[in-house]
Amino acid sequence: MFAIKSPQTYHYQPGLLSRTGELLADHSSDIAIITSPKAWRAVNPQLEASLKAAGIRWQVNFLTTECSDAAIKTHLVSVREQNATLALPPLNGDRDMIIAAIAREVKFSTENAARLPFSMAAENIEKALRATEIHHYSQG
Repeated sequence: MFAIKSPQTYHYQPGLLSRTGELLADHSSDIAIITSPKAWRAVNPQLEASLKAAGIRWQVNFLTTECSDAAIKTHLVSVREQNATLALPPLNGDRDMIIAAIAREVKFSTENAARLPFSMAAENIEKALRATEIHHYSQG
């Protein structure tokens, strides 16, 4: 299972929503989505159609409070207990902090991750994951 941590800020790219399933399919066929009911309504039915078309099964974990790091961590514990193998950090804040957080999650050297040629725009996260050549890891 691949867990997606809902960002506190949003990144836009034309057509990204309809390509989400295609981009995630290379990494997992089962995902957990942590989001608010309002955000979930805002991206559907396009997101569900994209996931379905890519053959991805998903579970939605709705936040009942504001999308804070503490709220995400609470849901993340539940997602990990359900055997999630990867969780991405929120895509907001300083680029170096985000890269370090992604590197920790995928057990990739922060020093090497900082040299990867990608920006932190949402459309480039898939490139970052491919660049690490790590799709799954055991929680140990």
